[in-house]
Amino acid sequence: MLKFRQALKIVLGDTKPMGWEWVSLSRAHRRVLAKDVIAQNNIPYTDNSAMDGYAVNTGNLKSALQELPVVGVVACGKSVNKRLKRGEAMAIMTGAPIPAGCNSVVPVEDTEVVSSGIVRILRKIEPGGRSGFEQRHRRRRSRIGDARFCREEESKGFSKTSRGHISYR
Repeated sequence: MLKFRQALKIVLGDTKPMGWEWVSLSRAHRRVLAKDVIAQNNIPYTDNSAMDGYAVNTGNLKSALQELPVVGVVACGKSVNKRLKRGEAMAIMTGAPIPAGCNSVVPVEDTEVVSSGIVRILRKIEPGGRSGFEQRHRRRRSRIGDARFCREEESKGFSKTSRGHISYR
């Protein structure tokens, strides 16, 4: 029986690159890009939370079971005008922008509401450790011409795009 690497070498050795063609976006579904498409803007425009929880500055958290006042709520699609100070927390929803002063998001399952406006952090959180941040991507590359990609390109004013097939060279 052939090993995977041997089989892959045989297949790729017999594979010839296919050409590419310009097609309308309406016909690009299930095709593969002939070259990378790079976004002109950051996507998303700001760092955002990957989970529901509490935005904190981990400098505040010397140990687990620490209680912090909740000074605001950050919802998805809303801007944050308040800076998070030491010793404070903000409730944050999935997809919401990360407030200034925050270096971690504590997942809601690692917290407990003590009383109105007070949250208890149930475990120590390290900066960036299980932080819940989704960093924005300065470049977005897409190789698969899926329906979402086609809609995004169309919304930018493109009516045709360079499409081709996978080339293993």
